Amino acid sequence: MFVDLWALEGFEKIICEDPAVFSTLMKDILNDETGFVIVEESWLNDLPDLIRQKLERFQDPVIIPFPSITNDLI
Repeated sequence: MFVDLWALEGFEKIICEDPAVFSTLMKDILNDETGFVIVEESWLNDLPDLIRQKLERFQDPVIIPFPSITNDLI
């Protein structure tokens, strides 16, 4: 639902449920038109260390982690 609401505002969504396949999407995400990437903290933490550290240093696009929704919060 969250992604669909952003799409209503004209933002393009690229969904990557599995951090292990993120490297195959990096070319699409790291283009000149991408301003920010919103990810769940747990997803970001599941990335291989080298990729996660590289993403955390990016200034363009900005990587925005948000708290993961867990069963404890529901």
